Amino acid sequence: MRTLRNSLQDQDMGFLRIIAELWGFDHPMGSMREAAATITALMLDPETLRDFVTALPPPASEALFDLVNAEGTTPWHTWERKHGPVRVMGPARRDREQPWRDASSSSEMLWYRGFLGRAFIDTPKGPEEFAYIPLEVFAQLEGLPEASPPPALQSIVAPEDRLEPAATIIDDCTTILAALRRQPKQERDPLGEALPLLMSHLIQPDSLHLCVALMADIGLLRAGSYEADLDAVRDFLLADRMDSLQKLYDSWKASIRWNDLSSLPALRAGDEKWPNDPVLPRVTITRWIRSLKIGDWYDIADLVRGVYEEDPAFQRPGGNFDTWYLHDTDGVPLDGIEHWYAIEGALLRTLIKGPLRWFGCVQLGNDQPGGMPSCFSPTKLFGLLENPGASLPSVAEKGRAIIRSDGSVSIPRLAPRAERYQLARFLEWEGMGDQHYQYRLSIRALIRAKDQDLQLDQVRSILTQASEHEIPPAVLQSMQRLEAQAYEARIEPHFVLRISEPALLDKLLSHVSTKRFILERLSETTAIVPQEHWNKLARAAVSLGILIDGPQE
Repeated sequence: MRTLRNSLQDQDMGFLRIIAELWGFDHPMGSMREAAATITALMLDPETLRDFVTALPPPASEALFDLVNAEGTTPWHTWERKHGPVRVMGPARRDREQPWRDASSSSEMLWYRGFLGRAFIDTPKGPEEFAYIPLEVFAQLEGLPEASPPPALQSIVAPEDRLEPAATIIDDCTTILAALRRQPKQERDPLGEALPLLMSHLIQPDSLHLCVALMADIGLLRAGSYEADLDAVRDFLLADRMDSLQKLYDSWKASIRWNDLSSLPALRAGDEKWPNDPVLPRVTITRWIRSLKIGDWYDIADLVRGVYEEDPAFQRPGGNFDTWYLHDTDGVPLDGIEHWYAIEGALLRTLIKGPLRWFGCVQLGNDQPGGMPSCFSPTKLFGLLENPGASLPSVAEKGRAIIRSDGSVSIPRLAPRAERYQLARFLEWEGMGDQHYQYRLSIRALIRAKDQDLQLDQVRSILTQASEHEIPPAVLQSMQRLEAQAYEARIEPHFVLRISEPALLDKLLSHVSTKRFILERLSETTAIVPQEHWNKLARAAVSLGILIDGPQE
């Protein structure tokens, strides 16, 4: 058998662009040799190859594994008789008719995806033409299970590499609410400048927009704005953790404000209006998972194939796959059921790895340590959230904050949400890790508290209530001095103005239009100018016949 790189080098650049398009790669650049090397490296990535094989339509998948079972090679006439021909056409006709978009056989599906080659091989009877799988592809396919789905979804051996299950969406909602409380009310998009800091404090940053949509659905945010309803926020944070989680979960199941399909990064809607009913995919995926055994492990690819076989039109009333105008990021239309795995299949995977994981409904695992999740296990929490009549167990949020003498504050994820919200609304955010949020008490934090109408005695009360131990004396003393002096110490950016003659500085300090911009004279020829007043001073000095150069970069 020939290598994949050699097989690709026998083709033309247009053929390599077809493979790149079908695999979702960027179009190859450079010479033919360089392009073939690039495509080869991308195709042979184990995770990419596994996912792509999983997404093959069943006829193509069966044909591919038929060739795998034949040790990767079989006479071409035998292959063609069983799986159909590859229509012979030159590059011009091929590019004009685009047979890869409407393959006439399983052979063509595999041919234009780089899985199938044909070459003459010496045999005792003389040279004979064979169908083959490129050598490195065959080596990886030997380790994969056949893609033909079992009659029913079968459990698999539990993986060694597992991600801890946790309903983190409720914690990320708390963090977002605190971030919104910190921002001035007049800002149109209060998350704008604060977004990088916020994202670094979310357990699941990809859940941000879903959290915002659900909080609007349940009334925590006022319609059409980021403004929080403080009474609703208080009730949400003080409610039992499981009750608040159930409220968010039920909202997600029924939400039309949030569309999971539109969150797929590789999809675009042609007229920017998504044609799907967002609720139908959630109904489908939860129905399938309810049929599985809690605690057992299942391959994500098996579930996706099962849905394809049993209910491919789960989100398309009437089963018509040609009426939605969806395309990929390059503008290539994704019409027809042949793109099912790029749309419906990708959506099902995203629901498992995204929202269902964030709600704690599934635990994810992988058969290769450090790789992308490839399997899942339904959790007991999923069974509870899906059962309206179930009595939800109360989950006590008992974690306490630790306040250190240097002003640093650490609070665990499972501390009372209302207490963490109160701390996070004014303290400096320093990061998170090991299931703890890290904050700091500073002058800036206390000024922010004052801006939110929190007096120092209220700040002390919040810190005391949240803390595991008494507030360190050094922290209390600094707060008391602040109360008496308005501030302790502050670093502020200023510019130093240097003048060639003392008389010129005297003139600037004596004239009403310029002296108000100078904070303090340091010597006969130098003075301090606040950063925000520099340009104003320079403009006013011109009227006195003094030109001031701008600060050096």
